[in-house]
Amino acid sequence: MHTSRSLARLAALSLFGLAAACGDQTLVAGLFVNTPAITISIVDPVTQQPTPMTFGPYSAVLGYLTTIDTSDITDLSSASITPITGAQVTLSFESCIGAADPATCTATGQNGTDRFLTIPESGGGLYELISTDPAASMLTYEVGVTYTMIMQTGADAGNDNAAYGARFQPGPPAHMVEFADKTQPVTVTAGETLTVHRDDAKVNGEYLPAAIIVGQIDPMNPGMQPMQTWTSFDYSDPQTLALFALGDSDYRVDHIDIDPSAFPASGYYVVTMISITEGPASANAFIGSVALAGSGDAGLVIVQ
Repeated sequence: MHTSRSLARLAALSLFGLAAACGDQTLVAGLFVNTPAITISIVDPVTQQPTPMTFGPYSAVLGYLTTIDTSDITDLSSASITPITGAQVTLSFESCIGAADPATCTATGQNGTDRFLTIPESGGGLYELISTDPAASMLTYEVGVTYTMIMQTGADAGNDNAAYGARFQPGPPAHMVEFADKTQPVTVTAGETLTVHRDDAKVNGEYLPAAIIVGQIDPMNPGMQPMQTWTSFDYSDPQTLALFALGDSDYRVDHIDIDPSAFPASGYYVVTMISITEGPASANAFIGSVALAGSGDAGLVIVQ
């Protein structure tokens, strides 16, 4: 969102606080991110010959459903957030992979393949589906396609029977200068800071918000999800997502410094920069609710 939009939402939040000086509201936060596939050559320990291995793509759909105490809207602390459990969460979309005319399918949301997936509960108000899960075989991340998440609460969740939603439409990915050549890994030493620059196209004169996720990979198990070691955007925290919805200027940057803690030991790491597009969340939810889609550019780091 642009600065003017952020200011408008902050103003709306202030008015919201005056109208609801106390009481709980429902916070809906959703995130759909994708790490693209990268292919590298790994030396086989037995034959000592280089073997091409492909890592990814990896996708993750995360939904957060919580109540938030609006008594003091200037302090969205963790203590003011209470998870909502027991909800039924689904994701639906029209896949355009294999459509007779994929471009028309993407633009209209028609003539593709209807897909419906259940997003299982992970605890603490978090509902997530990872592409490496067996239940996620039909999950595909398609730029321009609209995804709809529905979160249905009920008596078993300790709430009134209500439905909340979030809508995602992945946009263009970021592009990292240091990883333009996917065949050449970047080599760093353990505990070293790595600065990553971007040169993707600006939208309306400015960069889309961006974040970096770093994950360690096992070269002998390319099908495994990378084990996250660091991120510049704490997407596991509903408070962070809500504050992002109210102002994203800190994420509209041309470079990001990756903290040394991202590379704690020697090995192979995937660095993903995601560009974030925002979609609508339920009008019946807290105004800080948000739906974010992150399209990624990935590169390999070898830590010595």
